[in-house]
Amino acid sequence: MNIKPAFAALLQPTANAAENKNISIENVAIFLWIIAVFASMWTHELWRDETREFLIATETNSFKEYFDFAKYDGHPLLWRTILMVLHWLIPHQLVLATGSFIVGLTFVFIFVKYSSFPLLFRVLFIFGIVPFSVNTVDARDYGVSMLLFFILAACYPQSKRHPVLMGVLLFLQANSNLYGMYLSGLFLACWIADSGITLLKEDKRYIMAAAIALAGIAISYYSTRFDAESVFIKPEKFASIDYWKAAAKALRHPGEYIWYIFNVPPLVRDIFVIGLIIGLFVISPYFGITLWVAVTFFNFVGAAFIYPQTRHQGVLYGFIIALYWIALSDILSKKKQGVFNDASIVFFFILYIFLMPFLIHEIKINNDIVIQEAEVEKSTALAAGNYLRTNSQLEQAIIIGTPDYTLEPIAFYSGNRMYLVQEEVFRDFVNFSRKFEKTHSLMQLLNAAKKINAERKVPVIIIIGYFGLKEGITIPTIYRGNFNIKEVDTFKAETVKLAEFNRSLGDENYQLFLYLPKDELEAYKKKYMELR
Repeated sequence: MNIKPAFAALLQPTANAAENKNISIENVAIFLWIIAVFASMWTHELWRDETREFLIATETNSFKEYFDFAKYDGHPLLWRTILMVLHWLIPHQLVLATGSFIVGLTFVFIFVKYSSFPLLFRVLFIFGIVPFSVNTVDARDYGVSMLLFFILAACYPQSKRHPVLMGVLLFLQANSNLYGMYLSGLFLACWIADSGITLLKEDKRYIMAAAIALAGIAISYYSTRFDAESVFIKPEKFASIDYWKAAAKALRHPGEYIWYIFNVPPLVRDIFVIGLIIGLFVISPYFGITLWVAVTFFNFVGAAFIYPQTRHQGVLYGFIIALYWIALSDILSKKKQGVFNDASIVFFFILYIFLMPFLIHEIKINNDIVIQEAEVEKSTALAAGNYLRTNSQLEQAIIIGTPDYTLEPIAFYSGNRMYLVQEEVFRDFVNFSRKFEKTHSLMQLLNAAKKINAERKVPVIIIIGYFGLKEGITIPTIYRGNFNIKEVDTFKAETVKLAEFNRSLGDENYQLFLYLPKDELEAYKKKYMELR
């Protein structure tokens, strides 16, 4: 076998990936990806941001309630609706991880089989942290964004024949997450400009497509809008923001909030992002300007409102890859040759010298994440949930605790009903409204446990997400006010500590206490003391 031509083939872009002679390599890569993802999912503990969407999707009692919770949750309705449909078809918790896997496998299959990137580029990409861990292993709505961007890229060459389809895809993209919402608007503007604005007059289907996409943006915005009751971004924060300073920072450092996890100096990130913009601009100014606006707005939001996590950056990453996919297809089909002679050389320089090493570094980081999750629990909710299934009394118990939003994954895993003390309601997920952001106490939990037991004649598990309960201290929570610890001796005298789970990477660590009337508590100790 001649190694040099074989390696060159790996780096050769193809106008039609479906006709690629390296189909067997593509299939092997997808197969290995599936095996690796299954192995990683096996050691992955679902945490509250993942289980919350499932609980809302399967436990809301009306469309109004379903719609209202999105406002306090900060996430539009698409992923939740997908989970609702899957649960209706297969009423089991496995649909959460299964749904995420199906989304991930679909965008990986589309990317490997239908994008015109070089084979090596396609193979490296799918094993990176974003498509592998963030968008597939983690069961969140961010994988849906990547899937929709890749479908948009695959359909782009035929968009003039099917403009309404593009509008529908952008409608869905706007309702995937808030970053998908603004990026769908930018994609719409770029697509119309690239296709020719005159088409809005010549082909009414473009107007219909734009209307559908804008309707999706409007629905997404309305369903997640911030108001006086919002916890995540409070109204008073808007008045305290220095918008000019945030905008200046976003313009001055385009890589400020992008891929900070790679531990490289900000200047290197700035050069990287500027290079990506230039690589698109020389082929299509519309694409380059679109990416510049997307990056600038992303950084502005990071500087002014919320620091973007890897999952948020992953949405922008999918957007960038989709734009490069479209630009590369245009080059190979000779639809675009660039703004000057040999502009494609600049494009391919960015593709191979900037993006290819980036993909390799992504794989390294993903490998570290997968190993870490295999060795250490991301959340102890799974262990706590399994513990509550160890005997019939605990299976019947109602769980309460603090901070109550950290209890959501325990309710998911255990199947026990949850009572939200601050909201005074039975529900397995919290309402992130400011009216429930109020001080609560250890004695309040104990009194609630007594009341529930008296009314329902079942054990009550009090779950506390703090350790070292010392008399007289106050612990601030993120979204639910302060937690006052008083009368610790009384609490300990009227409960028994069942177990402690404190080995997770994050903040989902717990102490479990059992409340029963005195005689029943003593009987439980005698019967199940070995479980302590």
